[in-house]
Amino acid sequence: MHPVLFQVPLLGWEVYSYGVLLGVSLLVAWFLVHRWARREGLPRETVADTFVIGAVAGLTGARLLYVLINAGEFENPLRIVQIGQGGLTAWGGLLGGALASWLFLRRKRLRAWPWFDAAAPAVMLGLTFTGLGSFLHGSDFGRPSDTLAWAVQFPAGTPAFEWHDRAYGLAAQGIEWSRPVHPVQLYAAATGLLLFGLVWLVRRRRAFGGQVFLLGTIAFSGAIFILETFRGDPKRGWVWLWSVSQVIALAVCITAIAGYVVRWRRARRDPSKAFDLGPGLEAAIEEDRKARNSRPPPE
Repeated sequence: MHPVLFQVPLLGWEVYSYGVLLGVSLLVAWFLVHRWARREGLPRETVADTFVIGAVAGLTGARLLYVLINAGEFENPLRIVQIGQGGLTAWGGLLGGALASWLFLRRKRLRAWPWFDAAAPAVMLGLTFTGLGSFLHGSDFGRPSDTLAWAVQFPAGTPAFEWHDRAYGLAAQGIEWSRPVHPVQLYAAATGLLLFGLVWLVRRRRAFGGQVFLLGTIAFSGAIFILETFRGDPKRGWVWLWSVSQVIALAVCITAIAGYVVRWRRARRDPSKAFDLGPGLEAAIEEDRKARNSRPPPE
């Protein structure tokens, strides 16, 4: 495991693997979302603005939910903004990003469904990148298992070892590795790839705007609910017998199923509006044209 990917020469700054993979996931998302949103018919400037707003709101929401669940870790408020070592929750990011994007597009009188359909595949890949980042960092680790053939152990200094040291007194016994655990981070990474393939196939055969997003959300919620049963880290928050993520996953899944039924019925009733982009499309296209024309020509 490599929590610190490398140090910046001379400055001595540590660059964390989780932060690097988070950055890579945002770059990949920018490329994919921009390409697919343009295919949906959304103007270029609108796509760029919505992505930035959604990404900032997503990171903020992911961090805030983690802070709310683990408030005891943040006696020093400056730690709240230090996200390079992890400490993000998937649901906080997804809900925060989706809400901010919807509000922005609503103000421009554009439907959010095309945007959500374009963003869904990138969200699934985000699960892959953050899963790999968590594995390298040794956080979001799985339940102990002494019989699992593919169980993994994390070295001293990682969150997994620190938690097992407190629970089992490993350091006092001279042990420098955590107990064997489920590699749940790798389960998450593989799940992200499978979900990406699923939404890619749905995208090619969709019957109405929002179908990719809603089916992806249903599958994503179910996957998160199951993955949570394999996790062994304590920093998740609990509501009775379920983790906070499981409670949110259940609520989101039910909401997405209801939304799918509503969208499907509306598309059958009026197929001409199945992929409607909204009454503000012409104004958005004109705004996009003016923004591009106002830029100075390349030298």
